[in-house]
Amino acid sequence: MLSWGIAKIVNFSENGDMKVLVVDDEENIRKFLTITLKAEGHEVLSAANGEEAIEIAQSEFPEAIFLDIRMPEIDGWEVLRRLRKNEKTKKIPVIFLTALPPSQSNLATSHILEADAFITKPIDPKEVSLVLKKVFEKS
Repeated sequence: MLSWGIAKIVNFSENGDMKVLVVDDEENIRKFLTITLKAEGHEVLSAANGEEAIEIAQSEFPEAIFLDIRMPEIDGWEVLRRLRKNEKTKKIPVIFLTALPPSQSNLATSHILEADAFITKPIDPKEVSLVLKKVFEKS
């Protein structure tokens, strides 16, 4: 069960609040991340599947994407492949969400596809903050 406690998240955007896309087929994960990110003043967009995520990313240009790997129809790996092939979305930082610990094969694939980070479920709000900060320190 997820904890609904909200941790203070540092705002890393030079221009203030960030626009963040949260993609997960589980509604409770989307709500948890939305609450966590909105508590810090970030604008949060939400998608329940891969196709919707691609459409939103191409029209809204979020500054970061939290993306579940295991989703029906179009999984997170395929969403990332499509985002990286598109000039408009290829540089958006993507943070994978997974219920499984990242294996060597997942890490190798994420490196090839240029995923920026992994967060393992259940999600700790403090980890959201730390990973988001690290992603923007790299860029």
